[in-house]
Amino acid sequence: MKSNIIPFRIRKQLDDDLKEQFEQLPEDQDRSEVIRAALMKNVYSL
Repeated sequence: MKSNIIPFRIRKQLDDDLKEQFEQLPEDQDRSEVIRAALMKNVYSL
């Protein structure tokens, strides 16, 4: 069975990346693209 657990160091990196980018976004902007981009970046760094 596949695990859905994200390794801690990747989750930490994702949190940092997203926090940084969200601070630069206008409040009403859609955040799904930013989240997707951060996820892809971290998945490829495995």
